[in-house]
Amino acid sequence: MEKRSITIGLKLRTILSSIGATLTLIFLILFAIFALKGTNHVLTIVFLVLSNVFGVFSLCLNIYSTILNKKIFYGELFHKTVENYGKINQLNESGLEYYNFSQYKEFDEMNNEISKINNNRKLFDLKSISIYSINFPYLVDFQDLKVVSESALIEKLGLLIQASKTAKDILFSIKFQQEVEKEISIEEKWRLVRALKEKFKVNELIVSYSEEHNRFLCFLSLVDNMSTFRKKFEEINSEFILLDYKLGASITTLRMSYVIYPYSNASDLLTHLRYAERKGEAISSYIPRDADYYGVNPNYILKYKATYGKLVDVINNFKTHEYSDKEYFESIKEIIKYCSMLLNYDMCGVATKDRESSTSTIRSNYLSEQYQDLEIDNYMFNELVCKDIVDSVDIDGSYYFSSSDDTPNNLKRLLNKLGVEEGYIYVFFVGGKPLGLVYYFNFTKKEYLSNSQREFLNLYSLNISTFVNEYNARIYADFNKRNMDTLLLVTNNKKYTISKKNFTIIDYSISLKDMYPELEIGDICYKRFYNLKAPCEDCPLLVKKKKKITLDEVQYFYNPSDSSDKSDLATMFLSPSDNSHPMYFRNRFDPDLLINTLFSFKERMNNLFISKSRGYILLLRIENIDTLITTYGEAVYNKILIRLSEKFKNIKNEVKNVYLYDTNVLALILNECVRNDVFYFVEEINRLIKIYEGKHKIDSGIFVTAFAFTYPLMFDSCFDLFREMNNSLNKQSPRFDNSLIFESENIVRFMSREDYILELLDEAFVNHAFELRIHPLIKNSNKLIEGGEILLRLKDPLTNNYIGAYEFIDVAINNKKINAFTNLIIEQIGKSYKQYSQVVFRTNYLEKLSINLDSSYFKENEFFINDIARLTSEYNFNHDFLSFELNEGDVKENIDIVKAAIKKLKNYEISFALDQYTGKYLNVEDVKKLGFNEVKISRDIINDFDNSVAKTDSLLELAKECKDNGLKVTLVGIERKEQVELIKGNENVDALQGYYFYKPLELNDFIQEVRQNSLKASR
Repeated sequence: MEKRSITIGLKLRTILSSIGATLTLIFLILFAIFALKGTNHVLTIVFLVLSNVFGVFSLCLNIYSTILNKKIFYGELFHKTVENYGKINQLNESGLEYYNFSQYKEFDEMNNEISKINNNRKLFDLKSISIYSINFPYLVDFQDLKVVSESALIEKLGLLIQASKTAKDILFSIKFQQEVEKEISIEEKWRLVRALKEKFKVNELIVSYSEEHNRFLCFLSLVDNMSTFRKKFEEINSEFILLDYKLGASITTLRMSYVIYPYSNASDLLTHLRYAERKGEAISSYIPRDADYYGVNPNYILKYKATYGKLVDVINNFKTHEYSDKEYFESIKEIIKYCSMLLNYDMCGVATKDRESSTSTIRSNYLSEQYQDLEIDNYMFNELVCKDIVDSVDIDGSYYFSSSDDTPNNLKRLLNKLGVEEGYIYVFFVGGKPLGLVYYFNFTKKEYLSNSQREFLNLYSLNISTFVNEYNARIYADFNKRNMDTLLLVTNNKKYTISKKNFTIIDYSISLKDMYPELEIGDICYKRFYNLKAPCEDCPLLVKKKKKITLDEVQYFYNPSDSSDKSDLATMFLSPSDNSHPMYFRNRFDPDLLINTLFSFKERMNNLFISKSRGYILLLRIENIDTLITTYGEAVYNKILIRLSEKFKNIKNEVKNVYLYDTNVLALILNECVRNDVFYFVEEINRLIKIYEGKHKIDSGIFVTAFAFTYPLMFDSCFDLFREMNNSLNKQSPRFDNSLIFESENIVRFMSREDYILELLDEAFVNHAFELRIHPLIKNSNKLIEGGEILLRLKDPLTNNYIGAYEFIDVAINNKKINAFTNLIIEQIGKSYKQYSQVVFRTNYLEKLSINLDSSYFKENEFFINDIARLTSEYNFNHDFLSFELNEGDVKENIDIVKAAIKKLKNYEISFALDQYTGKYLNVEDVKKLGFNEVKISRDIINDFDNSVAKTDSLLELAKECKDNGLKVTLVGIERKEQVELIKGNENVDALQGYYFYKPLELNDFIQEVRQNSLKASR
């Protein structure tokens, strides 16, 4: 009413303003007439006054009308337009605001446009309405479990589907399968319903029960994918086996049948469910043949172009022919980027399967701005991960997971490594075999994707897969053509394709072009080759017989591959006859060794260069060939080459063949490998050689120098690379230290991993290049830091990765370096203690720092007492501040040495902890007698103890036994909140350590955390 009155008032003021303007004009005219006549001065003045009065009145009305017009019309137009644009950008489902004053044409047209947009947006809401908002009558028998009647569920099935708005809804039935017919108790039915609701607690689930059909009929929404759904039900099924010994140990199991919307039409769900139930399997499903019609095909999403117009346009405008091979996947990355920005994905990409392995290599990858520094392994989709994905995809090729915990094990490990919580993967196939995948990952969990979002992702991925398939088809065709050209060159065959109608050449091989340099497409066959005006009388295409000709003193058979009338084309082959020049028939194998020769190696490399592959070549030069042949004979030397070649091929899938490059040089091609792969290969090669030496008693040893060359690098052809390799072999004099040489990168290192780590250790001791880390120990009573375990990290500068602590400690032990290593750690503790003693270590909050020790420290260092005395005196540690940890297995093997050492060191106020304790090798009384103050219970016992009541009881019983014998108890490897809750307040557990609390910290970070803990404790 208020808007209407304002509108009426606005119109009235407009009318009055018009009347005022008219009267002003009339009185001005009268004033002018009387003024000119000069007869009546009074009337002249009156008319002038009246014209001014009505003029001012009209002006005021105009000004007021303008203000109202601006306030009502333009103000509303501006504010409503801003609000509507905001809602469109946010895809707000509350609807757009309509404009008032629809009686005006412009406003009416805008409202019509809003209606169109609103109707489209209603089909594309991002959020789902909860199915729990639908009212159901609940069955009384099931108390608070909210089980509805089957008839009520069936009645509202259509409404449930409409409300869920998810990509897949499942209707499933569960029946009890019994060997002997008997009544299932209501308690067991309760147990089943609870199990269902617990297992599907993140979904929206409606459970119904029918006495008549003796079954549970359930509707499940927010479904990730079929593999996750089946896995969860298999878990329920395995836990829900009922045994009744009164009825002869009869077994009751569950039988579940399911159908899916939209794979089945809504009206056909119950009919299709009956088809599934007839199968009688533990888990039965029915997917109709016309599933595509019901929604697997996502093309209907195109009608939402108003919402996703820009994205659809990006796909439609992608011109595949405009990009070179190098630019192709970079361009696809831009397409993925648009999708990532709209649906807020942190990481998207395309990976395709390598031609020679089961690994899928990332071709395009987009990371959102906050994750730009994340390092992505180009080969992260390995064979096992890819198999998990392919085994899990639904029939539309998609695999969605709302939690990484629900994914198969190998995929889960990859996702946890990356930190991925939620994602969508689309697998595309060619000829029934997976060719690649498109992936969309989130590092932080988000809400479920709606039906329209998932279908849009499916459409988007389908288009991307089409581009990738087209690219691969083109590359594969080019590869085959080049491969064919190479084969024809090697075997001296030639071919060309002509039109049967006019003998025009439309294609030819490189080998033929070499013979006829002037040859061009479009030439006439008989004119180019024979300078004739008409086809040859004995043309194989006309007479249907082979023709024998001589070219460059070599005889060829000349015959068409297809002389039938079915094709308009014919391919003409020129193949050397049996008595042709022998150089064209070189043997691929050395006849004595049956190893691939240099000839086949060059052929293989030529193919790789043609196909634009990349990787490394390893040349293994046997330096002591003369000694081996002199000592063992040529036959044994040849046997060594054959046996080692077979073992090298089994290292990894990347190595297809080993080639005899020279008498004492073997060659391996590591195609599509990176530098770190080369390090792995040479370490394995060195290990296999040492095993072979020991097994076959090669006392003189087999000394090998490995040369690594990358291709294609700057080389235009493989022949340039061969020249480079030959120069390197000739330039580098024999070495007898089993080295690996990267000449182009100026890298020389030992092939042996142990020798290489030992070299790094020696450098680290000299340069103090170890990195110090401290893994905090947490008090169980108050969860504050009470101590820490010192860890030294050793970095491999070539791979930029850390070498495992146990690995380099073993190397130190084997090479009698453990003494220097242990003393170095104590010195690191001492320096930190000196630096921070007043503010951190000499308080009541940090009780100790510990180091892992090996018994060989006492065994090989007869002066260890002097070292410990010097170090403890120099740094003046608090009582029991320094703690030594020894492994239970190590202590058992060297019990007398350890017992004597502990006794000697007790005078220096050092405490001892038994690490990785299981009770398997030493009982608690023995541990106490040896002089240990503490036990750190093994991860093998702690692992998953929160998932088993028996494991929890066993762990706590062991902790109590240790505590009763006066030993402090620490649990290591604590990684989950559930584990902390189970031992919360347990007086038998003193301390905790694990990634749930902290990962190993740098010293400064550790000090900062200790200070924060001190503040908490003081409060």
